[in-house]
Amino acid sequence: MDNKKEINYQAIFYFGITFVGVGVVFMASVNPGLGAAFIAIGGMNMIIGMKHKDKWPKK
Repeated sequence: MDNKKEINYQAIFYFGITFVGVGVVFMASVNPGLGAAFIAIGGMNMIIGMKHKDKWPKK
């Protein structure tokens, strides 16, 4: 079976932006450690998405 799916790196980038925003809110209001973790996860997703920008869907 050859079930290879194309990875949408643009969606991963936007997912990272969302996680950074959630991290800022958590850092300010709930728990600074949890907020920093969300920011780190979001930053990694943004880096992965930008590294593969050439594979984003063309408009």
